[in-house]
Amino acid sequence: MFFVEPGGNYWEIESYENRYKAGLPEHIAYPWKSKLTQEKLAGCGYIPQAMTHGTMECTNLVASVKFYTQGLGLEVITHVPTISPHDVKHPSTPWYVVSLEVSPKNKHYLTPLQRYTVAVESPAALNDAHRELKERRDEFGLSAIEAIQDMAGGQSFQLCDLDRNWWEVAYLDN
Repeated sequence: MFFVEPGGNYWEIESYENRYKAGLPEHIAYPWKSKLTQEKLAGCGYIPQAMTHGTMECTNLVASVKFYTQGLGLEVITHVPTISPHDVKHPSTPWYVVSLEVSPKNKHYLTPLQRYTVAVESPAALNDAHRELKERRDEFGLSAIEAIQDMAGGQSFQLCDLDRNWWEVAYLDN
């Protein structure tokens, strides 16, 4: 089921029943550790079991994949054999963001408040990422790269990719 909430975000609710039998890897078909019960959402009629992915849009899959992999260090995968790879994820986790290729006339543009965050391991890595992305700005088609800012618990900077999706690269003190 798909719907748009009042804030303009698109949501999808999926049933994972029989997804493993249909060929999805088990960790994707059943992404939760233990099943939630009715007490967690009494009277709702359904009990969400996991949040597995989000969705963003791109208008040039090849150029976007280059940015996701070379600019952000993410993996691009698919678990549906009939289409081109389009799920963007960190190499060490199963959770992903779907990158749907759409025509420019159908693209929904996001704001910096609707951003994706990529964490780095140190303030030095944050500075290196900022410098490299500024140097490769034209190559990746980035429309904005903001200065590094202090934030509660760390530092970050935001950038806007060729599809006008906003990203935050952050270092968080643990």
